[in-house]
Parts: sequence; structure tokens; C-alpha cells
Amino acid sequence: MIKKLLGLIAKIFNSRILVIILVYIGMFSVLAGRILSVQVKEVEVDGQPVTEPVFMKYRDIKATRGNIYDVNGKLLAYNVMSYSVVMEDSGLLPKNKDKNAMIYRLLKILDEFDTKLEVPFGLDLKENGEVEFNVTGNALLRFKKNLYGRKSVNDLTEEEVAADAAAVYEFMRHGSKSAVMFGVSDDYAPEDAFRITAIRYNIFSNVSGTQFTIASDIDEYLAVAIMENGSMLPGVEVKQTLSRVYNESFYMAHIVGYTGTINTEEMESLNHELIARYGLSVEEQEDAKGVSILYNSSDVIGKTGIEKSMQEVLAGTKGTSNLTVNKAGRILTSKPNSSPSAGNDVYLTIDTDLQKACYHILERNLAGILISKLTPNLDYGQKGKSASKILIPIYEVYYALIDNGIINISHFSEDDATAVERKVQDIYDTYKTKLVSKLKEILAVDSETVNGKTTEEQQDYLEFIFEKTKSYGLLPAENVDTVDPTYKDYAAGKISMSRLFRYAFTKNWMDTSSYSAAHDYYSISELYAMFLDNLFGRLENDKDFKEKVYRTLIFNYTLSGRDICILLFDQDIIKYDEQRYNSLKNGRISAYNFMRELIYNIEITPGQLGLTPCSGSIVITDTKTGRVKALVSYPSYDNNKLANKIDFDYYSSLLEMNSTPLVNRPTLLQTTTGSTFKPLSGLMGMAEGVISSYTKILDKTTFESVVPSPRCWIYPWTHGSLNVTEAIMHSCNYFFFEVGYRLMNNKDGTYSDSTGIKKIRNYATLFGFGQRTGVEISEAMPVISNNDAVRTAIGYGHSFAPVQISRYITAVANKGQVFNLTLLDSVKNSIGEVISKKEPSVLNDLSNTFNDIQWNAVRSGMWRVINTNVDGFDTVYKTLSVQVAGKTGTAQVSDSIPSHVLFVSFAPYNNPEISVTVVIPNGFQSANAALVAREVYGYYFDGEDAAALLSGNVHASTATSINVSD
Repeated sequence: MIKKLLGLIAKIFNSRILVIILVYIGMFSVLAGRILSVQVKEVEVDGQPVTEPVFMKYRDIKATRGNIYDVNGKLLAYNVMSYSVVMEDSGLLPKNKDKNAMIYRLLKILDEFDTKLEVPFGLDLKENGEVEFNVTGNALLRFKKNLYGRKSVNDLTEEEVAADAAAVYEFMRHGSKSAVMFGVSDDYAPEDAFRITAIRYNIFSNVSGTQFTIASDIDEYLAVAIMENGSMLPGVEVKQTLSRVYNESFYMAHIVGYTGTINTEEMESLNHELIARYGLSVEEQEDAKGVSILYNSSDVIGKTGIEKSMQEVLAGTKGTSNLTVNKAGRILTSKPNSSPSAGNDVYLTIDTDLQKACYHILERNLAGILISKLTPNLDYGQKGKSASKILIPIYEVYYALIDNGIINISHFSEDDATAVERKVQDIYDTYKTKLVSKLKEILAVDSETVNGKTTEEQQDYLEFIFEKTKSYGLLPAENVDTVDPTYKDYAAGKISMSRLFRYAFTKNWMDTSSYSAAHDYYSISELYAMFLDNLFGRLENDKDFKEKVYRTLIFNYTLSGRDICILLFDQDIIKYDEQRYNSLKNGRISAYNFMRELIYNIEITPGQLGLTPCSGSIVITDTKTGRVKALVSYPSYDNNKLANKIDFDYYSSLLEMNSTPLVNRPTLLQTTTGSTFKPLSGLMGMAEGVISSYTKILDKTTFESVVPSPRCWIYPWTHGSLNVTEAIMHSCNYFFFEVGYRLMNNKDGTYSDSTGIKKIRNYATLFGFGQRTGVEISEAMPVISNNDAVRTAIGYGHSFAPVQISRYITAVANKGQVFNLTLLDSVKNSIGEVISKKEPSVLNDLSNTFNDIQWNAVRSGMWRVINTNVDGFDTVYKTLSVQVAGKTGTAQVSDSIPSHVLFVSFAPYNNPEISVTVVIPNGFQSANAALVAREVYGYYFDGEDAAALLSGNVHASTATSINVSD
């Protein structure tokens, strides 16, 4: 038996299995030892004296941001889990060289996954390698204050205040005799050196122990790559974070707004407010647990809209963890010190379905107006003679597709460009080459060719170039002496632009710093040659110049409308359809009719084109509470692309669009009221006793009591003798001129404009025009006219936002309750308990300022506008289940630009529920605004077109033939 056992042992020792067993035993022993070692260290850190130096610090635990809902509980803003790359100074790499190398390693990983850096930085790197500030004013001073380590901007030296971008960047990279700074080597490529410097600045300026975001909302593959390289990236961590998501973004973007990482200016401003509010001393700015109650650079805040105005309600309260770290920066322990409290949920007064329906109503009516004004040739109608009879040539539409960035002209030269794209690029290159050659000839150093001796097209380009020399800083406008005889000769067309430029060198008007060395001597001819090279070099990549060339090609018929339309298919701007494509390509449908069809089907929208009209607003207010039910701004944008981290390409495209989609028109875009002010003038005249509800005034068409003498719009005819109700119904200017004039009476037989203005301003203030409405988002301050009482009485001179006009007409509807308007319904905590409920708030009660006879006289006039055949509105409004009262208004711009148009209204007439205010900039006729309101009432009270409007499956409305003069 023993022999067998010994034999078995000998067999095992001679076997290969023994080696494997021993390896596994060894590996298990090491692993067990490592686990034991870690456990021992953790126990020691928790309770017993540690065996290595450790450091204590705290870290924020972010609170969950509250949601935003509409009045019906539809979710508008919420959070989803995502990953972010964050960073802090670990202390493991004390040397600049090592720290910069680590950051470079991180950047290369980010580049591998095509992830952009998101750290805030006061500098931008231009394509030519130069740097420039991207902040100005106080923000720039704060940037320098942080960089130079000053306690206050007032402590900056004169040299630091005056330091340009290049000097600031040089100081950061290489320091000075008294400051080492970041030591970023010149061996790095310019872009890498710039990004390293940006990160080093954030480490330098960041609060100790606070992480800042390098990149947010990253994909899981990048997260894994960062974690795999964690040992080589001390201080860098992948964290699970919350990203903001928005539903119904295009309809609600301006109201809800969006969030983003706090910047330095915002952080200082918000913290200043908190310190002032709570009266905190420096020592009290952190509570006993070490939790900062102030904002830090890693916090996310609301940037616009309700997200911004309700920041404290939505944000919740941060918690904190106490960290134990070793000298290498490794976290040994992490213990929650205080738990975060989730933010509260905000419920709005806005009805999302109503908002969405109104957006589509506005869009399809704008498309209808645009189609009604299109012409297949270069006919501009009566532009320059009659604003209402201006036409839009189809060539303006073709150009708008390029000017507004709908067609991407930069793709024409890409390797994957289509045949038509390459064709268009060849047309452009050929024309531009000839054009530039001719312009260089005209501007040659010895050229005496005056602008007036060139073609009209060349003159246009020469004027363009002259303006570009100013914007490029080559010939700064502030340097030019416009009373200099030589300059005056140029302005009078007596000398060439070439001679002016050469003369400018002798007078030191030219800034040569971008193309010549200050210590070198050059002749005027040499400087001029370098100037031209610099100028045309810049024009080569100038977006404005490229678009100007394309405009020329379109309007001189070199670039066809058919090719422009085909580009829409090629660049996937419209859905490809083989039959439509071939019909267009083969000429079975003209480019003109094809484009009309696209606009009619809302495949190309008015907002995309940016022509007139291309924008508008609708405000719907509850007349009994002042709660805003819809606040529509057209065109809009996708706030998801600006939240969390900005899609800069998308943001840049929004900035370049002529329709300015980022502007919230109902609260920020001001206009004069036009004739929509006349109901207020009527009430004011009766309250002041200068007219009664029965007073008749004969329309003499020309109001000769003041000079220059304004005319009624009906001139040379007359409205005859009217009372205030009839004057509102007919929108008689003369009647209200007379009211304004009578308000000027000083009771001693003299008349003073200031007396009349004072009274008008007083009543306008009573109706809320003296202050903002109270809506909880950014709003412009209303401006009441301060001169010319006669014209002010018919609405001239004011500057009000649509929401402010809405408050006024809401008060007319309810006979005197001037509400503080609101977008907030209630606030609830995370378990649905109501924290607060927004109750109606009255700014002024005018129910007794005007009696029932006076209210009824004005309201009856508004009823007659809609329900009689005076303007023809009865034909389109009579099919509604409710009666509407309203007033049109026109704000004239010039004979060359379509007028802004307005319509204010309320319904049902006898017991109003809502008021509807419509404003269409450059909308041609006020009847167009009234037609928009008609469709709003149809949807609201009768459910007209509800399915199509809520789905967005709409096409252009037919522009109204009603012609209103007001």
C-alpha cells in the first residue's frame, strides 16, 4: 500500500500537471495576499493609525434636477444617465512636464473617439495659429483676474488689463520671471499645446478638490478606454452623470430653455447673489460639514428659459462625500457625509398641444403669404413705392437656400461630392477666378480706375471689398479721417480706390501688423502689394464673399434654379423621390413650380428661407387669471442640441440664419402697436373727458391742427362723422389724432405736446406698459412713446413685446383686471406633493377707472371689426362656434420693406375665456395676422384640423384676399 502511495506521489511530481497546480497555488496566494493587504489598509484608515500619509478632502454629490411638465402633466424636461470625463489635480504629477504629458495622453484618447474638449477657456485658436479672446468687458477682466491670481479685477495692473490675447497665452504657456505657470513645450503641435493650456488653466483656477468636466455624454467605448488607461491618467475619472433631455423641443425651446455647465461669469454672479442673500462671511461660506453652498465650476445650471429662472427650485441641494486619499492621489475611502436632495418639479401653465397647434398654424400661414408673393422672374412689384405690394422673385428663394446655410456649399469640393455639386463648384471657381483677376486689375498699385467707370456688378464688389478692409482691421474705420480732402475725393468718385489705399499708408490709416514686421522698412508699393495679398487671401475663405459670388451667379442666370433644386436632393435636405427628381431633372416641372411645391408642403419652411415674412409670435392668455396658455415663437430650434454640451456646428448655423431662431419673439422682439393701441386711446379719451361714447368727430382726412399734418389712411376720401365705437371699427386715424390733440389741452386754451404725452404715458402704464409682464423668462422692457401725442394716440412711437400687448388686450377683455402674467402653475416635490401654487396676481384694477358704457363702447368697436362686413372678416369668422372681438394693426417700416402686422382679440365676446395676440414681422397686411388668429380660435373652441396640426402634417394656408387699411 505504501509502495503504491509513494509510486503515485512520484508519478505526480514527474507529471506536467504539477507545474500547473503550483502556478495556480502561487497566483491564488498573491491574490489572497493582495486582498488581505487592501482590507488591512482600509481597516487602518477607518479606525487605526495609518501606515502611510493620507489627506482628507470632500467632494460634491450632485443632486438630481427636477423635471418640467406642462399644465396637463406632459413631461417636457427630464434626466437620463450618461458618462462624463472629469478631472482634478491629483498631486501625483508635481512637475509641469509630466502633467502636460499626461494631459496630452488624455487628448489623444479623446481624439481617437472624435470627442471635443469642453473646458471653459477665455481664448480661441484661429486657423492661422493666432489666438483671440472669446470674452469681452467684465468677463475678460475676470478671466485675467483668475489667470494673474488677483483677488479682484481692481487689483489688476495696467499691463495686465492691457495684455492682448497673444501676451496672455504666452504668459500661461511659459510664465514670466516671477511666475512659472504651465510650461507647455513648443514641441507640441499648436492645437495640442492650446488644448493642454486650456486644461491647465482649468486646473489652475479650479477650487481645490473640485472636479471639472473634460467631456460629457461620452459613449461607452471612450469610457472603457479612459478606465483602461486610468493608471497613466492620475486625476482623470469617468463618472456617471445626468444629462438633460427635452420633449417637444421645437415647440417649447424658448420657454423651457436648456442647461449647461456653469461658466466663470455665471458662477461669480450667482455666488455673489447667494452671499448677499444669506449675509455670509468668508468663513461662513462653507457649513460645518464642509459642504459648499456656493456654485463651483463643475455645476450644471439653467442657461435660458424656465431652466434658468427656476434654477434654485429645479437644482435641489448637493450632498458631499468625505474622501481619504494617499499622496499619489488615490482615493482610499469615500464616506457619504450628507445626502443630496432632489430638485422640485415645475409645472407650467402652457398647454403643449395648444402650443404645437399654434406653431403649425403660424408656419403654414407664413408659407401661404410667401407663396402669394412669389414671382417666376425678377419682378419686385412696387418695392420702393408700396410696402403692401412688394413681390419676391424666385431667385431670392434660390439664393436664400445658400445664404441661410440650407445648402452646404463647402461640400461641393469634397471627395464624395455629387456630379451636380462638382458642376456648381466648377461654375463658381471659373467665375471667381475671372472676378478676382479683374478686381486685382482695378486695385493694382498704378490703377487710376474710379469705381464709377467700372460695371455695376464690379462697383458692388468694390464697395463690398472696401467694407471688408474695415471689418478685417486692415483699414480700421476709426483711423480714417472722413473730412480729409483725399478721402472726400474718393467718396465723390473723383479718385480710384487704389489711390485712396496708397494715400492711407502715408497717413498711417492702415494697420499693417498682420502682414509686415514693424522693424522692417517697406516702400508704399511693397506695403500695398502685401496688403492686396492679405486682402484677397482673406476673401478666399470669407463666407460672405463666397455667398456674394453665388448670389451673382444666381441673379445673372449662370447658376440655374434647376441645379439649385437638385442640390436639395443631393444633400438630403428633402426626401428623395425618383419620380420628382427625374421630373425636375428632365424639365417636366420647372424649378419655380417645384420650389413653390416644396414651400406649400412645408418641406422647405419660411424659417429656413429667412425671407419676408419668415417669423412670428402668438400669445394666448387666460383672461380670468393671467395664466399664459401658449407662447409661440417661430421659427424655433432643438434645445437638445444646446443642452449639456453645445453642438457648435448647429449653434453656429442658428446664429447665421436670417430668421434668428434663437430669439424668443413673444417676449424679446419689440414692435410698435400700430392701430391695436386705438382701443386704449378711446378709453383714455373718455376717462379724461375729451370725448364721450357719443361724441362724433368728422374725419377731415388731413389733421391740420399740427404741422407736419398727418393724414387718415383713407385719404383722399373720408370716414365721415364717427363716434369712438365706429372709429375703432373703421380704424379711423383722424378720430384718434383728434383725441391725442385734445389730450394736449392745458385748460388755459394752450396746447402742449408734453401734456398730452404725460396723459398717454399714464394710461399706458395703468394697462401694464410701464413694466414687464411678470412671465418667468427673459423679457424686454416696454418703451412708451415720449413725444408727438397726436401720432402716439394711433400707436406710433411705442416699443412693446407681443406678451406686453397681450396683457393690455386681456385687460380690455375682462374689463379692467391687468394681471401679472405667469408661465408657472405649481411646484411639486419628487413624490408629487404640491410645494407651491401660483395664484392670479393683479397689477392694476381698472374696473372702476372706466365705466361700463366706456368699456362697452370700445369692446363693441372691436366686435364690429370682426362681425360686420366693414373689412370682410365676418366671412371667415362666422363659421366659429363663438363670437370674437378684435383689432388689427400695422406698423409701417418703409416703402421698400413689408410692414409689421398685428392682431389682438378675445373670445367668447360676452364672457371671454382667452385673448389671442398675433404679431408677424414684415407680414404685409394685418389681415394675415387676423387669419392666423381665426385658425387658433377654430382649433381651441372647435377642434378644427386638430389631428393635422398636432402631427405637423400640414401644408401652406391660402393667403387671405382681405385688404385692411389701418
